[in-house]
Amino acid sequence: MDGWRHGLVWAVLGGFALIADTSLGSPPDSERAGAFAADSVSAVLPLHLSTAVDKGVAFLTRSQLKHGEFRTHASTDITLRSMRYFDSSPFVTSFVVYSLSYIDDPRIEAMTALALRFLVGEMDRGGTWRYWTSLNDKRIDPDLDDTACISFLLVRHHVPVPANSEVFYRNLDARGRFRTWLRPTGSRTPNDVDCVVNANVLLYLGSNSRTKAACEYLNGVIRRGAEATSTVYYLHDTAFYYALSRARAHGVACLAASRDTVVARTRALQRDDGSLGDELATAFGICSMLNFDVSPDSVMDNSVRFLIRRQRPDGSWPATAFYVARDAGVWWGSEEMTTALCLEALARYARASRPAAGG
Repeated sequence: MDGWRHGLVWAVLGGFALIADTSLGSPPDSERAGAFAADSVSAVLPLHLSTAVDKGVAFLTRSQLKHGEFRTHASTDITLRSMRYFDSSPFVTSFVVYSLSYIDDPRIEAMTALALRFLVGEMDRGGTWRYWTSLNDKRIDPDLDDTACISFLLVRHHVPVPANSEVFYRNLDARGRFRTWLRPTGSRTPNDVDCVVNANVLLYLGSNSRTKAACEYLNGVIRRGAEATSTVYYLHDTAFYYALSRARAHGVACLAASRDTVVARTRALQRDDGSLGDELATAFGICSMLNFDVSPDSVMDNSVRFLIRRQRPDGSWPATAFYVARDAGVWWGSEEMTTALCLEALARYARASRPAAGG
């Protein structure tokens, strides 16, 4: 059995009652659709954006757990609408906090402080993190995906992180790509290389002589159109585009070579309803285009309309699968994850749509 992100099948499923949640559902596509009948959203969208962001932030304020975590759910149902259970992890929380950093709202400061304390509390020796938290009865090796995303977030918020860059460089393969798992020396447990993991590592380490080969690998994935076959864990091409473009937006200049191709492929994903897939994939796509400095246009407008239509009355967006343990048939995601990414997309779109000062 190949190595995969969340350990052995029995470790994923053992000890958990898979409980169907019949209260979950998707909002109707027609809801609030009439508000967006005009060809241009410029006249009506600002109010809808402000309302949607306010409701989304309120949802996350209510849903954050007392110890600071934002929930991750696992399920054997790819839709995450049934057979799902809470699976405590720091990973989703790192994404939620990052996305909230784009929103100017007084409620976010307290949420962020609580979440950062939670993430610091889950740190292992040497400044590494594991997918499952100390609150989870499952155990797993540390990995570079969690470690990169959380380290980057803490540094961004001026929280000290132990010098851990050599942990990453010791985990390079013969081609200069970063392997996912931090295995003990001599371990015979399989390891793997994932394009999204490598993009997240570059986000943290930046562009330098020791990350050059990994950057060439990522650009090669885009050049060959090999997104789907280059990830072990992630479901959407737009998840890779988000990770790659986010690293570029934070200074990894070597990834600029992939900009035009990523933007064109993202735009080509759009469906008649404005989506780029599901809600999470659409949010990833909007953010990816914004990360590459694409100005709002009709494609982005239509995707934003889709997100606003899909927001639920409680301010959330539906849980959609973000990543998977394919051998086990288990998917992970949550309303909190989807909501945070949708909020990032809407807030950044609103900012990018504002007339320039003095214009």
